[in-house]
Amino acid sequence: MTDTKKYKPYLKKYLSLKGIEVKNIDGAERIRCLNHNDEHPSAVVYEETVYCPVCSITWDIFEIAGLLNNLSTFPDKLKEVQQALGITSDLPQTTAPPTTRKQKKTFAVPVPVPLLKANDIFNRKLLLERAIKFKWGNKITGAWPYKNADGDVILVDIRFEGGKRDK
Repeated sequence: MTDTKKYKPYLKKYLSLKGIEVKNIDGAERIRCLNHNDEHPSAVVYEETVYCPVCSITWDIFEIAGLLNNLSTFPDKLKEVQQALGITSDLPQTTAPPTTRKQKKTFAVPVPVPLLKANDIFNRKLLLERAIKFKWGNKITGAWPYKNADGDVILVDIRFEGGKRDK
């Protein structure tokens, strides 16, 4: 299976190799839109996507490869991107493309849990300790679990009262 995330940061290099000029206009990197006839570059080039505010369309490196080369299947788009970038096979797992933008930090990844397990993890005592510590309040007046289709808890909305704020 191909990890497409590894290729997406090479978008600007791919555009350059395909002869598409990226210009800095008003503090944003832009190209002429691939969907409509642009007198002035309107599509904004980000690290992994291109977005045209006129068309309200976003493209990644594979969608651009398909548009430029009239390709419709992912294997064909992948092959085109690999050939253009001079990659003979799938990128290894450890390849990290150069980037000028600071990487976003991920602090927590939500993991769905069965309701009974959620009750063990988020027990009343623990929640009240946290509420008091962060000055949310000293009373729990309501709790609403949100579940996915499998019945696993994906979010718990809890109402505290008696703290610095009204609720």
